[in-house]
Amino acid sequence: MSNKLIRFVADADLRQGYDGLNKKVPLSNLGKGEFVAFVNRRQDKVKLCTGSDMVAYLRLKSGQRVDPRVIQFLPEFFNGTNIEYDKAVEKMMRKSFPKFFDKKQ
Repeated sequence: MSNKLIRFVADADLRQGYDGLNKKVPLSNLGKGEFVAFVNRRQDKVKLCTGSDMVAYLRLKSGQRVDPRVIQFLPEFFNGTNIEYDKAVEKMMRKSFPKFFDKKQ
């Protein structure tokens, strides 16, 4: 089963834990492998939540921002403990600009 993003919430107050985010967006209805991504106002942090827990927290280096086009791929590159952000960016680039990438890679 592959992981899938169900909803994206911008300008979220990430100081809230799972319970606080659950009040903003009901998370208990999520099925296995379904995620909601919460992104803070500065767009440099992301929390991925499932129906029962906050499973991943991504904090980019100072000055970097999460590309909104990449957010849809984050659950796919969540390996159980970490989000492989660079791989998600690469997939977004390959999908957005296929003619610039060699098909053999």
